[in-house]
Amino acid sequence: MPVDQQNTFTVHIEYKETIPLLEFKEFLEGLNNQYRNHVSQRKDENDALLIKEIRQGSIDIHLVSSIMPLFSDINNITTFFNSIRHLMTWLSTLNGQKPIFTIEDVKDIVDIVKPATSIDRSIKISTAGDNSQALVIDKIFAENIIVNAPSVLDQMKQVADVLPEVALERNNVVLRFQQIEKEEKNNKNTKGIIDEIDKKPYPIMFAEGLKNPIIHGEPNPLKKNYLVDVKIQKIDDKIKSYTVLKNRDSYIDENSEQSENSLFEENR
Repeated sequence: MPVDQQNTFTVHIEYKETIPLLEFKEFLEGLNNQYRNHVSQRKDENDALLIKEIRQGSIDIHLVSSIMPLFSDINNITTFFNSIRHLMTWLSTLNGQKPIFTIEDVKDIVDIVKPATSIDRSIKISTAGDNSQALVIDKIFAENIIVNAPSVLDQMKQVADVLPEVALERNNVVLRFQQIEKEEKNNKNTKGIIDEIDKKPYPIMFAEGLKNPIIHGEPNPLKKNYLVDVKIQKIDDKIKSYTVLKNRDSYIDENSEQSENSLFEENR
C-alpha cells in the first residue's frame, strides 16, 4: 500500500542500543488499540498500522486508512493526534483540563510510552508530515506517565466500585450475530461479536423497536454483518452485554459459513 506522507499519523522511534521485543510489541498493540478505538470505524484488511521502515537507530511507523475518508481527512488526523497528546500531557502532570478517557486508554498510553523510558530512546509523534507540532516523548515525560498511571487507575476503579455498572457508547461498529432468539422481550439467548471491541460473543440487547426489523427483515440475519451504534454495558471493567441503539446498514458476510442456529430455526 503506497503511503501519502501528507495524510498520515507518523511515529518515529530513535534508539542507540536495543528495544526489548515485549516493549515494542506492547507499544504496537497500544497504538493500534487507540487507532481502532478513536478513529477506525470498521474493520478492513486495508485499514491498518503500517511499519514503514526499521533500521539501525530508528523505526518509522504510519497509521493510514485507505477504505474510508478518515486518514485522508486532515481534520481526523489532527483530532486523533490532539486526543493522544492531551491525554499523555495530562497523565504526565495531572494538571490542566482533564480529558475523557477509559481505563483501557490509560493502559494503552502506558504501553505506548514504555520504549522511551531509557535515556537512549525517544518517540516523536507527528501528523501529515508537520514536525512543528510534533509530540516528543523522552525519558522524563514517559516516566512521569508511568508513575502517575497507577493512582489514576486506582481512582477509576474506586469509582467503578461505587458505581459498578458502566455504559459506554460506540458508533459505526460491525456486529455479527452468533445466535438469535425470536422473542422481542427475551434477549438472553441472542449473542453476537463486535471484533473491534472484543473477539468474544456477548449477549445482545436492543433499543425499543429494533430487534423485530433485524430478525424478520432478512432471510437469515446470521449470515449478515450489521453496521450499528451500540452501548457497551460493563461491570468491573468487564463487558456484560451490548445494546443496539441504531442499525445503520447491513451486508452479506461473504466469509461466513454459518448456518441457521437452532434458536433461530425453531422460532421462525
